[in-house]
Amino acid sequence: MRSGGSSVLAADWPEAAKAVVSRGWVRLVEAVAIPVVQALVDTPRPAWHPLPEEEGVVRQHGSGSYLPVDDAEATVRNLATR
Repeated sequence: MRSGGSSVLAADWPEAAKAVVSRGWVRLVEAVAIPVVQALVDTPRPAWHPLPEEEGVVRQHGSGSYLPVDDAEATVRNLATR
């Protein structure tokens, strides 16, 4: 953080981005075991569907591919509930 403030706006964002690229992402390599990653890659994904034009107070346009964890494949449910 730059001196003189604790606000997110006071962060040195270029330095934060460099830290994530050089240190942060490297740690993620071992966060999930390779067999689990491969099982997730091999898991069928839900089909894409159009998003509703309005959801609550949000206006949106696009597609989504998601479903509740309880309805997901066993591999996804197991990881999500660990």
